[in-house]
Amino acid sequence: GREYPGRIRAVQYSEMAFEVPGRIVEFSAKEGERVEKGQALARLDPRDYEAKLKAATAKLDHAATERDRAKILYEKQVKPRSEYDLAQRFYEVQASEVAIAKKAVEDTVLRAPFTGVMARKLVADFENVQAKQPVLIVQDDSSLELKVSVPERDLTGRQGSSRDLAEITRRIRPRVVLSSVPDREFPARLTELAEVADPTTRTFEATFAFEQPEGTIVSNTAPCSTS
Repeated sequence: GREYPGRIRAVQYSEMAFEVPGRIVEFSAKEGERVEKGQALARLDPRDYEAKLKAATAKLDHAATERDRAKILYEKQVKPRSEYDLAQRFYEVQASEVAIAKKAVEDTVLRAPFTGVMARKLVADFENVQAKQPVLIVQDDSSLELKVSVPERDLTGRQGSSRDLAEITRRIRPRVVLSSVPDREFPARLTELAEVADPTTRTFEATFAFEQPEGTIVSNTAPCSTS
């Protein structure tokens, strides 16, 4: 068998950012803490956005009153249809403004997109951040992948289709050995294989996927063995 060192990372991870700018008032999850899908991870000061929502709601209530009044006058043939149509359009505009303001309030809370680990904070507590500025990283560590560089001489007969990757997996029977549990081997499968070798090292980058061992803390490096 042969052994190659590699780097581990989660298959699914996300750099998370708020959709609106503001000042972070709370990180609800700490680095390394497990989080559930939908769980609040961080919050912006919502007061400005709540004030805008309150003002937009008041305008909508007024627009609804004016629309209803215009409708009654039109039905009684006191006012033309055009005035009612105008009042209806104004109401719809205000309803849209309320929806936008409501979403802005909701966007002051950053929630986990999937169950996993709050891996890293990218900004400090109470920092002012811009919309779309990455503030933290969440990763799903239940499924991991290992990137290794395989020498060209070890890949004779290599082909690149997904079917061939499955055949290669069966042939070489890859296993991952973790530094945290060096006495155990975990079966892996080949999921990607570079079509072109690195011109300097004459190695192909290969990606192996494996499941997170239950109760095991995985470091970011590990060897991969093949039969």
